[in-house]
Amino acid sequence: KAVMVIPDWDSINDYERDRVHLLAENGYVGFAADIYGPNFTGSYYEESLTYLTDVELYMSRVRAGLALLTTYDWVDASSVAVFGYCFGGTGVIDLVTKEVTGFAAAVSFHWGLTYRTDAGAGYTPHTPLLVLSGGPMIL
Repeated sequence: KAVMVIPDWDSINDYERDRVHLLAENGYVGFAADIYGPNFTGSYYEESLTYLTDVELYMSRVRAGLALLTTYDWVDASSVAVFGYCFGGTGVIDLVTKEVTGFAAAVSFHWGLTYRTDAGAGYTPHTPLLVLSGGPMIL
């Protein structure tokens, strides 16, 4: 059992590290996907806007994280869950509605829709998906 965490716009920090450790303490392989890469030194905010406007680039980074996670011998690729916050929550929505099927579960916190999420009435879910958001929203 493994869970990939897609972080919010300011990348992996103590919040995501704490979530990964909590997952590990509860018997899961916790993995935080670093969308920006280990050598990034620029503005997270500006870079996040690049990824949000170039969905294919963003999703290529999300897929790369998933591919890395599933290369580990101790990860059963058939029982991977994914969750994300804000920027990462958007990645979760895009991942499970347009990209990859067969996750054990997916949770999106405080997400945003992109043009890729046009599933509409014809969408058949392949992954249990919990979407959590608060406050007024205009869709």
